[in-house]
Order: sequence, then structure tokens, then C-alpha cells
Amino acid sequence: MKSVKDNAVKGIHAAQLSGVDFVFQFDWDAREELEKRFNGATSVFGMCGDLNNLIYTAVVGLKRHHPDMTEEKLKEIAPPVVALQAAVMKALQYAYFGPKHPEEAAAEAEGTKKKAPLLKRFTRWLSKLALDRLTSGT
Repeated sequence: MKSVKDNAVKGIHAAQLSGVDFVFQFDWDAREELEKRFNGATSVFGMCGDLNNLIYTAVVGLKRHHPDMTEEKLKEIAPPVVALQAAVMKALQYAYFGPKHPEEAAAEAEGTKKKAPLLKRFTRWLSKLALDRLTSGT
């Protein structure tokens, strides 16, 4: 598979988990499948704590770039749960909010973009840095 980089505009998140390169993308069809299963978009974000739902959601996000991936195959690869959850949540964030943080995207949609306090921006930056390192395998 050719190397794929993150593309927040297209909702693509590439991650290496357990030595395997994965490309997650929650396109419109994938989002529709998840929203039907979990009764709406807000439920999609809340369900990633349940392992069965996490595996299901991950497989849906992998379908476009890994059409042969199944829940059983993903369980055999056995990626760390927290790393898998972080990769899925990052791809979902891209799919629903694009390249911006969800709060920024919502404020921009309302036309009232406000700059977050310095501590909040620093915490967000630090969280992003940790998430990037966790999902990049470094």
C-alpha cells in the first residue's frame, strides 16, 4: 500500500498500530452506517469506550482503504485499545469537523469565533502532540 498522509479535509487519518499501517476514512457512507447503528452522530462519539463498538467503528472506518478488513482480522492484529481508540476518534473528528478542533468549527459555523484562553490552547496543543505521537508509533 502506498504511503498515505492525514488529510483532514477528506477525513483521512493514517496510523500505524501494532506494526501495521492503517488508513481510516469515515466518508459519507461510513458515517451513515455508524449513525444508523448508534442512533445519531452524537452517539457515534460516545460509543468508543465499548470494545465491541470500537472494533465495529474501526472496521467501518477502514473499509474504504482496507476492504478486506473484518472485525476478526482486526482482533487478530490486536492493536492496543487506547491507540486504536485515539486513531478512530481522530478520523471521526476529521470526518465531522475537518481540520479544526470541534469547538473552533462550531464557533466558526456560528460566526462567533473566539480565541480560547492561553491555558486551554496550550492544553489542546499538548493533547494533540500526545495523540499524534501515540498514533504515529514513535
